[in-house]
Amino acid sequence: MTYMLFVLVLALGGAAGLLAARAVRSEHLVVFSHRGGEVFFMERVEDGRYQLIPPARAPLAVWRFARQRAAALLRATPRVALEHVPGRPFQALRRGERGARTAHA
Repeated sequence: MTYMLFVLVLALGGAAGLLAARAVRSEHLVVFSHRGGEVFFMERVEDGRYQLIPPARAPLAVWRFARQRAAALLRATPRVALEHVPGRPFQALRRGERGARTAHA
């Protein structure tokens, strides 16, 4: 039982780490470090500006990033959602919906 709990905590921690890396990569969460050892976190708000946040609120910024990404996927059209289904990466190219790309002979 303890082993399963440890594996669950490890998996959730890894998923949170990957989500935080994606938030930093998409510039929703920006991390600055000063020469004196200070670390500053900035979060992008709805109007595109950045807001300084304390380090303890960084997990909330990652949570807001995840919610925004999920909402954007839910608002996506069904055609775009079907293009991103695993196992069908080239479905749109075969039907010719993405422009006039032709296969090489």
